[in-house]
Amino acid sequence: MSDKQLLQERIDRLEASVNEAYKGFSSTIDGLKIELSRLRERSESMSCDTTEDSCLYFHSINGKGRVQFDIASNQFPIDGALLTDENQTLHEVDDVVAENSVHNIQSQKRDDVERTQHTERSNMQRSETDSMEQSEPGFISSFLSAFFQAIIAYVVSSLSAFSSPVQELFQRVVALYHHYQKQGKAPVFLMTVGGLVTLTLGFGYLLQYSFNSLFNDTLKVISGFVIGGVVITLGVFLSKKKTEFRDYAASVIALGLVFNYLTAYFIGPYFNIVSETSGFILLLLITGVSFLLAVIYETRIISALTLIGGVFMPFIVGDAESAGGVFLAYLLILSFANLYLSRRINWPALSQATFFLSLSVIEFIGISEAMYPLAAIALLSGFFYAYTYYWSFNGLQVKKSLTNNNLTILIANTFYFIYVVLQIQVDAAFIAGVFAFHAVVLMFVIRSLKLMATLIAPVYLLMSGLLIAVAVFVLLPADIASIVWAVEGLSMLYIGFRYSHKAIRAEGSVIFIIAMVSLLWHILIAFDRFFVSVDDSGVVWQWVNLSAFGLLSFIAYRIVQYSAADATTVELKSAFILNEIFTFWGGVFLSLLIVLNMSSAMAVMAFVPMVWCFYRASKHRLIFAQVTGYALVLAFVGQIVYGVFYSYPASYVVSQQGVFSWIAAIELLAFMWGMKFYYIQSNINGKGRSLSFKMHYLTFFIPAALLVLSIFNLFSHHIYFINPLEFSYLWFDLIVIGALIYVLFRLVGIVDSIYGDSIGTIESLKYRYILNETLSFYGAIFFLYSVAILTGDWAYNAAIIPLLYLLHRGIKNKLPLTEYLAWSHFVLFAVMTYFAYEDVGNMHFSEQSFATMAGWLEVLLSAWALQFIYKRLDSRSAGSEASVYVRTGVYLLLPVLFIPRVLRLYEEYLSVALWVSFTISWLMYKKIKIQALLIELSLLFLVAALSAVLLMFAAINGNNELPALISLVSGVVIVSAFHYVEKTLSNKNVKNSAYYVLILISPYFYGFAVAAFSYAASHQLSISVVMSGLFLLYLLVERRLLNIMRDTLSLAYGLSWLALSALPVMIFTETVFSSAGFSGITILLVLNLISISALWFISHQRIAVFQVFKHRVITQNIQFWMFHGLVILTYTGSLNLVFTSGSVGVSIALLIHAVALLFLTLSDRYQALFRLSLVLFAVTAVKVIFYDMQDFENLHKVIAFMVIGSILMVAAFLFQKLRNRQLL
Repeated sequence: MSDKQLLQERIDRLEASVNEAYKGFSSTIDGLKIELSRLRERSESMSCDTTEDSCLYFHSINGKGRVQFDIASNQFPIDGALLTDENQTLHEVDDVVAENSVHNIQSQKRDDVERTQHTERSNMQRSETDSMEQSEPGFISSFLSAFFQAIIAYVVSSLSAFSSPVQELFQRVVALYHHYQKQGKAPVFLMTVGGLVTLTLGFGYLLQYSFNSLFNDTLKVISGFVIGGVVITLGVFLSKKKTEFRDYAASVIALGLVFNYLTAYFIGPYFNIVSETSGFILLLLITGVSFLLAVIYETRIISALTLIGGVFMPFIVGDAESAGGVFLAYLLILSFANLYLSRRINWPALSQATFFLSLSVIEFIGISEAMYPLAAIALLSGFFYAYTYYWSFNGLQVKKSLTNNNLTILIANTFYFIYVVLQIQVDAAFIAGVFAFHAVVLMFVIRSLKLMATLIAPVYLLMSGLLIAVAVFVLLPADIASIVWAVEGLSMLYIGFRYSHKAIRAEGSVIFIIAMVSLLWHILIAFDRFFVSVDDSGVVWQWVNLSAFGLLSFIAYRIVQYSAADATTVELKSAFILNEIFTFWGGVFLSLLIVLNMSSAMAVMAFVPMVWCFYRASKHRLIFAQVTGYALVLAFVGQIVYGVFYSYPASYVVSQQGVFSWIAAIELLAFMWGMKFYYIQSNINGKGRSLSFKMHYLTFFIPAALLVLSIFNLFSHHIYFINPLEFSYLWFDLIVIGALIYVLFRLVGIVDSIYGDSIGTIESLKYRYILNETLSFYGAIFFLYSVAILTGDWAYNAAIIPLLYLLHRGIKNKLPLTEYLAWSHFVLFAVMTYFAYEDVGNMHFSEQSFATMAGWLEVLLSAWALQFIYKRLDSRSAGSEASVYVRTGVYLLLPVLFIPRVLRLYEEYLSVALWVSFTISWLMYKKIKIQALLIELSLLFLVAALSAVLLMFAAINGNNELPALISLVSGVVIVSAFHYVEKTLSNKNVKNSAYYVLILISPYFYGFAVAAFSYAASHQLSISVVMSGLFLLYLLVERRLLNIMRDTLSLAYGLSWLALSALPVMIFTETVFSSAGFSGITILLVLNLISISALWFISHQRIAVFQVFKHRVITQNIQFWMFHGLVILTYTGSLNLVFTSGSVGVSIALLIHAVALLFLTLSDRYQALFRLSLVLFAVTAVKVIFYDMQDFENLHKVIAFMVIGSILMVAAFLFQKLRNRQLL
C-alpha cells in the first residue's frame, strides 16, 4: 500500500471518528483541527507530486453534520500548495468539525505520528538510493558547466538592468548553451569554436606584428612555417591517437594549413621578402601538402582547403597572367587531383566546385597572348576531356545512368570549350580543324569502346555534332552559313526519323536551332541597315534570308509532322513551335510587303496579315498566331490615333477624320464585334477566346465613349472658345453616334435571329441594357443641344422634359444609369441659376428674367413630381427613397419662401414673418403628417420666439417698439391658437405628443410675454421681474398645467427662485431706486414684500412639487439658508431705501433676525438654522462694535446698547422657557 493510500485511509478514519462522536468531546477539537489540516495538506502535496491532478474538494454537508469529500481533477502548482478557494473551503470544514466532539483521539494521534515517521524514513531511503544510482559527472565537466552557467547568468543579470530589450536574446543564448550541455558537448563546442577563431586571428596579427618589429627575414620564414608544421603535427597526432577526435583533428590540421598559407602570403605578396616565382612555388608546395593530407586522412575540410587555396593561388600571388602556360598546367593538375579526391572521399560537391571554380578562374584571368596557341588548345583540351571523362565514367566503366546534373555539366563543358577556343587568336581553318578533330575523337571513342548501346552515346553524338557545326560555322561565309547549317540540321533530322535514330535527330535539332538563331540575327541586322540607312547593297541577301527562314521553318515542321508517329513529345512540341514561327514569319513577310509597297495605307491593310494569322490559328490550333493577330490590330488603333493627334488639321471630331481613319475605325469595330463569332465557329479555347468575348462586350461601350468625346468637343467649342450654337459638324457627330447605336441594336437582333439560344439570351439582354443606357444619355444630349440651337436661353427650361421622361424610362425599363441621368438634370437648373446671378447680380426672384423664374418654378414642380413617378411605377429603388426626401424638401421650402424677401424689404417685421412661417408649417404638418415638417415647425417656433425676445430687448432701448409689440402679440395669439386647436391642456400623455417640444417651451414664452407686457405697461423693471416670477410660481402650483409642466418642473422652480430673488438683490445693490417719492418707495417695498412672501411659500410650504425639487436639486436646508439670506438683503435694502442712514436699524434687524432663527431651531425642521443664527449674532456684534459705535454719540450708544440688551434678555428668557416646555 502506498503512502498516499495510507494517508487517505487515515483521513477517512478520522472523519468517521468525527461523525460518530458528534455529540461530545468538544474539549479536544482544537487538536483534531490541527492534525486533520496537516494530514490533508500532506496528502494533497503527495498527490500533486505523484500524479498531475486528483485533489480533494469539499462536496456537501448533510443535515446531521456529516462531512463528505470527493476526488476532483484540478491542476495544482508544482510545490503542491492548495489553491485559495480550496483553503477557504477546508477552513469552513474545520469550523463545522469544531462544533462536534470525538473520542479515542489520543491513541489515533500516536498511530498517525508513527506512520508518518515511517513514511518519511522510507522516502529518505529511496531518495538516497536514487542519488547513489546516478553517476556523478567528472570534475572538469562540472567545473566548466558551473563556470559557464555562472558567467552567462552574471552577464544576463547585469545587462538586463540596463538593456531589457535584449534580455530575451541573452535568454536564448542561455537556452542554446543548455541544449548543448544536455548532449555533453557544450564545453567542447565552445572551446573548439572559440579556439579556432581566436588562434586564427591571433596568429595573423602575430605574423603582422613580428614581421614588422621582431624578426629578421630568416626567422620570419622559419617561425611561420614551424608554427604551422607544429599545428599540423598536433592534428596528425590527435587523429592517430583516438578515433573520436577525428573531426577535431581535421580542424587542427586545416588550421595548420591556414597558418602556412598566411606565412607564404606574408613572405611573398605582402612584404615581398621573396620573389613572385618563389612565392608561387611555396604556395604550390603547400597545396601539394594539403592534397596529400586530404588523401591520407580523407577529410572534407582539408579537401575544400586544397581546392580553394590552389585555385585562388594566382590571386594571392597578385598576378595570375605571370604564370601563363605554367598556371594553366598547374590548374589542370589541380583539377585532376580534386576530381580524384572527390571520387576517393565520395564527395560530389567537390568535383562540381572544381569544375566551376577552375573554368571561372580561366575566364576571369583569360589566356595569355604570349602563350603558344597550340599549347593553349592542348591544355584546354585536357580540361575538356578530364571533365568529360569524370562525368561519363566510373573508373573504367561507363555510367549506367546520367543525372540532370551530369548532362548539364557535360553540355556546359562542351559549350565552354567551344567558346574559349574561339577566343584564341589563330587562323579559322585551324580552329575548324581542332573542332573536327575532337569530334572525330569522340566518334572514335564511341566506336572503339562500343558505346552506341549505352546512355552516353547520344550525349557524345550531340557533342560531336556541336563541334562539327561550329567548324562549319567558322569556315563558311556569313551570308549563307546559317542556311547551310539549317539544311544540314534538316538533313540529319530527316535521316534520324527515316532510320529511327534519336541521337541523330537530337544532333540535327541542335544544329538547326543554332542555324535558325544565326539566320534570324543576320536578318535583323540586314533589315536594320536597310531601314536606318540608304545602303541597299545587301537587299538581295536580306530577302533571301527572310524567305529561307520561313521556308526552312515550314519544312522542319512538315518533317516532324510527317513522322509524328515516331516523334517524341518534345519533338511534337517543337513542331508546334515551328508552325507558330512559320505563321509569324508569314505575318511579318506580308507586313513588310505592305509597308514597302503601300506605305500610306499600311495601317488599314494590316487586316491581310491579321487574316493570315487567325486563319493559321484556326486551322492548326496555334496560340502565338492569335497573339500576333491581336498585335496587328494595333495598326488600326495607331491609324486612329494618328488621325486624331498628328493629321492636318488635328481634331477630336469624328466627322473631321480622314478616309483612312474612318476605314481603320470601321475595321476596328468589326474586329472587336466579330472575333467572338470567329472563336465560336473555330471552337478555339484559351485566353484569345476570352479576350474576344471581352472585346465583343466592350464594343457596346464605344457609343458611350464617343458620346463623352462629343460632349467634350461641345464644351470646348461653345464654352471655352465661345462659338455660336449652330447645326455644324458637332451636331453631325451626334447623328453618327445615333447611327452607330442603331447599327449595334440591329446587330444584336441579327445575332439573336441566327444563333437563337446557342449564344445566350442573357448576353443579349446585357448588350441591350448597355445600348439602352447609352441611348438615354444620347437622347438627352441630342435633345438639349438641338433645343439650345433653336431657342437659346430657354434650353435650360427644356431640361424638365428629358428629366421626367428619362426618369420614367429608367424606372420602367430597369435602367439605373438612366435614372441617375434624369436626376442629374437638376444640375442644369443650377447652371441656369449661376448664369442668372451673373447677369442680374443677385438672387432676388422679382428681378430675374421670365425664363429664370419659370425655371425655378419648374425645379419645384419637377422635384415634387419625382415621388409621383416612382409611386406610379411602384418602384422601391434608392431613387424612390431620395424622391421622398426631395419632395419633403419642397414641403420644407414652401413655408419659408417669402422669408428672404421680408428680410430684404421689411427686416423689422422678420419676427412676424417667422410666426407666419410657423403657422404655415404647422398647418401643412396637420395635413400631410411629415416628420421633417414637425422638426421645421419646432425650429421655426424656437427661432420666432427668440427673435421676439431679441426684438423686445431692443424695444427697451426705444428701437422698433411697434414691430416688437406686434411680434409679441402675434406670437401669443398664434401659440394660444395652437394650444386651443391641439387641445394640449387636456392631453394626459404629453411625451407621446408630436408637439412635445413646443408644449414644453410655450409656458416660458408666456412667462416672457407677461414680463414684457408688464414692462410695457409700467416701464418698471421691478414690476416686470416680480410678475414673471409670480407667473412661474403659478405654473408650478396650478394643477391643470401639471401635464404640461411635468417634465420642466425643475426648470420652472429654478427660474421662479431666480426671478423672485432678483428684486431683493437689485434693491440691496441699488440697481433699482425710486424717483417718484413716497409712492415709488412704497411700491418697491410692497413688491419686495411680495417677492419674499412668494419665496417663503416656495421654500417652506409642503407642496409635492416643491418637495420633489428639494430632494432632487437643492436640499431644504440649503433653501432655508438661501431664503434667510434674501430676507437679510430685503430688510437691509429696505431700511437703506427708507432712511438716509439705516445702520442702527440694520443692526437691530440683524439681532432680531438672529433671535428669531434661534427660536426656530426649537423645531426639528429648522435645526440647520442654528449655525446661521450664530453667524448673525457674530456679524451683529462685529458691526456694532467696530462700525456703528464709531459714528454714535453717547446718547445713541446708550439707547443702542439698552435696546439690544433688552432684546437679548427677553429673547433669552423666552427661549429658555420654551426649551423647558419642550423638554417636559
